[in-house]
Amino acid sequence: MQKTSTIHPENVSWEPLTQYSANYKTATITQPSTHLLIIKNSTTNKLFVSVMIIFALLTVGFRLDFFSFENLQSVNAIAVAIPILVTVFAVFLLVKSVNAPSKFDKLNNRFSKGGYSKVSRSLDDIVAVQLIEKYTSRSVGRGPGKLPMSGGYGSQELNVVLKNTERINISTSSNKNDALQLAQFLQIPLWEI
Repeated sequence: MQKTSTIHPENVSWEPLTQYSANYKTATITQPSTHLLIIKNSTTNKLFVSVMIIFALLTVGFRLDFFSFENLQSVNAIAVAIPILVTVFAVFLLVKSVNAPSKFDKLNNRFSKGGYSKVSRSLDDIVAVQLIEKYTSRSVGRGPGKLPMSGGYGSQELNVVLKNTERINISTSSNKNDALQLAQFLQIPLWEI
């Protein structure tokens, strides 16, 4: 039996919560038991992040190889230190986000999401699953003078809607089947445009 809500879809924002999107599936759903549903990063997404980390480390490696440590000057030290610090910080953020599943636990009546924006809420606070269709076009440049390129792709953002109309992003590239599975598990409506 589906729960009903006093919140209506037109009272909730339909703007995407994230600017990021991907043209591949970034998350997978597993249901290890009847009371637990987990949404975690897909193998494809983990592979993509790993390639980015390797690329960043190689870039730092080439930067280190470019400078001679025999005559290390303060300018060279700064030029080497900055890419290293940026790479370490980027690796930390990427690893933390890749290992941040969203868990819906009926046994404990909790929704939790890891990562840099840790969230823990009662499942009773969630009134709907929201699926937003978005189209990403490719462009060259920045600002108002960007030149459009051919290509682009569509993706779907998966969010949960709370009683106070706040939304929490679950996945930046999902599909209707994932949204339906989550809505059925939580016994709440699926809203989509």
